[in-house]
Amino acid sequence: MKPTCLHPAKSNAPSFASFPAHITDELHRYDAYLRDVRGLAAETRKNRLRVVGLLLRDRFERCAIDFRKVRPDDVRQFLSAQLRAGGLASASHLAATLRSYLRYRTVCGDQPGKLSTVILNPVHWKLASLPRALKPEEVIRLLDAVAGARRWPKRSHVIVRLALDMGLRSSEIAHLMIRDIDWRAGTVTLRGTKSLRQDVMPLPMACGQALADYLQHERPATSHPAVFVRRVAGRDQPVTSTAIQKVIKRACRS
Repeated sequence: MKPTCLHPAKSNAPSFASFPAHITDELHRYDAYLRDVRGLAAETRKNRLRVVGLLLRDRFERCAIDFRKVRPDDVRQFLSAQLRAGGLASASHLAATLRSYLRYRTVCGDQPGKLSTVILNPVHWKLASLPRALKPEEVIRLLDAVAGARRWPKRSHVIVRLALDMGLRSSEIAHLMIRDIDWRAGTVTLRGTKSLRQDVMPLPMACGQALADYLQHERPATSHPAVFVRRVAGRDQPVTSTAIQKVIKRACRS
């Protein structure tokens, strides 16, 4: 079931007295998603909601929330301010929280791929050099780089697309199965996520086209259900998350 119309149980939700009413309403909806779809505990939800509330207040304190108006620089400046202030959260927690909220907005029908590039590699953030969003021409160069790869260019292209357009983690890409793609509905089901729940996400057209191209023209002939397969000791196995990370890193260096 696609969680686009969750109704929050406000009696059990955290209190957000410091935020305007329209932001509080958005936080209650996000809380319902974290609780009912992601299966997160109350304390984890509280921490994530606090961070998202601050981001929304920075951008929409005096106007209605329109996620289409959030720019990469808005996210970058927010991250910079929070890391400099210290005490609110570590870089990894900020990244996990914002990635979670971007996923929620994707499920709601937004396309936050351009924002995902800001938090693509959060582990080694430094205050003086926070990751910046890729410009459109840089995204094109990145995709051109993988398209020109000597080995498995279509596989590399779709892997980078899944990371950029849908914000999927390397482990989620590695564990993606053929059955998880609903071509008719235009969705991808993520199974075995950290919450141990199923997460249904819209499949952007560019991602869908790249997946179809890879599956039809480059994926090895195999009965294994994984989208990305390798042959080890004569047996087909899904690729590892480390292998996915190497593809993305190689593309960024090109």
